[in-house]
Amino acid sequence: MVIFSIYLKFAFSTMRWSHHYHQGYEHDLIKDEKIYAIWHSRLLGLPNIVNKRQQTHMLTSQSRDGKLGAVLCKFFGIKTVWGSSNQGAISGFKSMARLLKSGQNVCISPDGPRGPARKAAPGVIAISKMSKTPIVPITWSADRFKRVNSWDRMVIPRPFAKGYIIYGKPISIETKDRELDIHQACLDLEDTLNEITAEADLHFGHPAEHLESRYGRGK
Repeated sequence: MVIFSIYLKFAFSTMRWSHHYHQGYEHDLIKDEKIYAIWHSRLLGLPNIVNKRQQTHMLTSQSRDGKLGAVLCKFFGIKTVWGSSNQGAISGFKSMARLLKSGQNVCISPDGPRGPARKAAPGVIAISKMSKTPIVPITWSADRFKRVNSWDRMVIPRPFAKGYIIYGKPISIETKDRELDIHQACLDLEDTLNEITAEADLHFGHPAEHLESRYGRGK
């Protein structure tokens, strides 16, 4: 894992990044606390996306993959909170709510730690509603990368590639019917993450990730 961390740091340092901000991601939100949401397949690009002037904490599971991910987070200065994106992970929720209240950022992979891929678990919605903090969908792609043959088809950037980061329109959870809100908000978040991830991939001519199962796997 240390060797892989060094590889990623080298790859990131040689990449040229550009950013796109969807309408609604205003300048003041860059400074305010927020909940980043990113698909599990794009987690490796997180150090280049988050605001480095604010401490970010990643919700990480106690699974083997989660513990390996915690090593990567530490290497790049991202702190971890042990829990899960599942709605039942109460201790992780409370920790994240306290961090948000103190003005720090948190990040959750809604389809982690084990999938199904690109299906949002309700945890991120519950935290947003409890903390009254907006969810900012984020993603990235590159002109050259490798896909891992894993459940999420993890994307690994190649050195000297061009990278493209997208910040989606923030999602606020404000309605009253909790069960209906969470279900619909999960669908809305899935749609948004799929749309911006496809947008990032299509920027470099890659097939849309969420359509691969329908038309066959991409490169």
